[in-house]
Amino acid sequence: MKIYNKVSQPTNIWLVIGQLTKKIDLDGTDFVALTKFLNASLWTGDKLLYNGLINLNFKNVLNTPQLLAIKASQSHN
Repeated sequence: MKIYNKVSQPTNIWLVIGQLTKKIDLDGTDFVALTKFLNASLWTGDKLLYNGLINLNFKNVLNTPQLLAIKASQSHN
């Protein structure tokens, strides 16, 4: 496991993501910034954060039903 802290992430990512999440849910800023920094996908059960990010065209966010559907499709292969 690798641990990341805010200092290891570029400031420009924090500024951009902070602008996104201030319109949705500031508590999600750390998670969304790390997702962007790692070029990863964010799995969240936070409906407010999920819907807000989707509405702002943030593509790398999944909810639990989507994650389960991916898992199911991969187990059929």
